[in-house]
Amino acid sequence: MKCPFDGSVNIEKVSHRWRSLSGDAEAKDELAPPDVVEARYFAVLAVIAAGFWVLVSGSVLLGLLVAAGGLVWGVIMSREVAETVAARNRWAHEVICLTCLHRWVP
Repeated sequence: MKCPFDGSVNIEKVSHRWRSLSGDAEAKDELAPPDVVEARYFAVLAVIAAGFWVLVSGSVLLGLLVAAGGLVWGVIMSREVAETVAARNRWAHEVICLTCLHRWVP
């Protein structure tokens, strides 16, 4: 495989390069894998349950609002988790040219 930018064959997977660098290397932070957002589904379920509890206890509008807010929060969080997992998978397949330092996914 050759670098599409300069034609060099001096390439390596970003993940391998990142692991091979010492802890105090400058490039260690640049080549680090993207962070994955933690899913907090129990918190979302607790908010939805609290909304239903408020709904049943008499305040219908407030209960619906809290439950809907919990659902929206759950959808947004699921999308963020999916995006960060996709970014981590892309990083795992990414290649770097050690001559010109361009990164790409073959």
